[in-house]
Amino acid sequence: MGDRQLDFTETNSKPEVLPLGVRVRQARTKAGRSVGFQEKHRLLDTETGAYLGDDEGNPFTLADVAKSWYTEKGVRKQAYAMAKRVSRSEGFGTRYRPAFLTLTVAPGASEDGLEGAWETVGKELNRFLTNIRQYVQKRFGVKLAYFWVLEVHPDPTKEHYGWPHYHMVLLGMPFIPAKTLSAWWGMGFIKVKMLDGLGGVVRYMGKYMWKACEIMTEGAKALEDMPDWWFYYRVFKRRRCGFSRFYNLPLMDRLPGWLREQLSAVSDASLITKVQRIAGGGWRVWWLGEPGDLLEFSFDVPSKWRIV
Repeated sequence: MGDRQLDFTETNSKPEVLPLGVRVRQARTKAGRSVGFQEKHRLLDTETGAYLGDDEGNPFTLADVAKSWYTEKGVRKQAYAMAKRVSRSEGFGTRYRPAFLTLTVAPGASEDGLEGAWETVGKELNRFLTNIRQYVQKRFGVKLAYFWVLEVHPDPTKEHYGWPHYHMVLLGMPFIPAKTLSAWWGMGFIKVKMLDGLGGVVRYMGKYMWKACEIMTEGAKALEDMPDWWFYYRVFKRRRCGFSRFYNLPLMDRLPGWLREQLSAVSDASLITKVQRIAGGGWRVWWLGEPGDLLEFSFDVPSKWRIV
């Protein structure tokens, strides 16, 4: 048998990662296609034959009603939705003052620089929150509520341009030494400010949530005007905000108005346990036949709206 040359080529190597600039251009292009589709299409009410529009009969495009991060109206809708959740802070009962935290990411926190920071910042935040929850549950027997916003340093003349950082409100957090918090957050420094009351939560978080609206209203109304870092969230698959279960809106408040009306007419809303979008449009609804039932039923509600 003749000699054979063995091939030691790595077969499970990671796929090549494109330069950040290329990925940003791709994200900008995809967002442009999405916005272009929204601007050309409208919603038709299949029951009445009328288009969704304003009080004067002018039809809306999908871009007018979509919660998009790439149109001025969409950003405002996103900010309003977040503000609606944050307003629930005033219903949180606790004897501890609310805490407002800023978590920064130092340029030296990642060996892979800016891209490495964006890749790891989400995992580090989860670890940080897990440590806090376990600490207060074990030491004090209390539960926390939190709401965070992921922001970017927007000034291109500064060293931290494009780097991520978090602003966060923690409700129900007892005193935790600053050194302990810093040890749990190993990517930069932490600034902690104790707020006087729950009303301050809305003011502080609202300040940061409306920054996105300011960017859109100060000239960046078109995709080509948006800074590259605006698309980092999409490139690195990072959420712009997050929250604990306390900030979940009631189930019916999360549904479109037409669906709320139909469900209110056929079922007691308190018996509805879950809703989910279905392929082709419409929703699947799970509900209990009677209070105290253990067996769930489900039915589909087709959407009365058609994209045209």
